[in-house]
Amino acid sequence: MGIPWLGRAIDKGRMLLGDKPGDYVFPCAMDEEILARLSLTPDQFLAILETSPGDGEVLQALSHRISSLGPGDWMALDVFLVRHSRLIDDQDREEGRL
Repeated sequence: MGIPWLGRAIDKGRMLLGDKPGDYVFPCAMDEEILARLSLTPDQFLAILETSPGDGEVLQALSHRISSLGPGDWMALDVFLVRHSRLIDDQDREEGRL
């Protein structure tokens, strides 16, 4: 839904809920920044993940929050993506997505 990092936060949250976080940390500062933009605490986000088995259900649960984002929020998300692009690219390369 156009939110950078959201997919990764979902995956990390699910891994934590499944007691298999591995080397991943949830919530990290980047998770918290995205969740704050959506007016969610990490615990609220995990509750959504617990009650939403699939990605579609998670996005449905978040859709009202995402649709209420204003132009300033979207600009902040673009800045987030630019600010963290090197880290995101490094992680994608390390995990075989690039």
